[in-house]
Amino acid sequence: FADYDKPHPAPILKALEAIDSYSQQPCQTIWYVGDTAEDMICAQNANVTPVFIGHGFGHEDDLKDLDVINRFTTWTDLCELMQVFD
Repeated sequence: FADYDKPHPAPILKALEAIDSYSQQPCQTIWYVGDTAEDMICAQNANVTPVFIGHGFGHEDDLKDLDVINRFTTWTDLCELMQVFD
């Protein structure tokens, strides 16, 4: 468990520490996928790329004051994008 809850970056940083092969500082090439505005703020606070999935607890309206470019309606939409990187 992290010392602090979201939107503090501690949960993301703790997860990154647990990855044995992780050898770099948080950066925009690391994506954090979440379904709430709190998740997006947590990603921004951790200096990783926030990716919003609208098929969950959050709502698109919750992001109106946040700079979140990566928004997907469903997991299928995100998976289609990920196939480009395959």
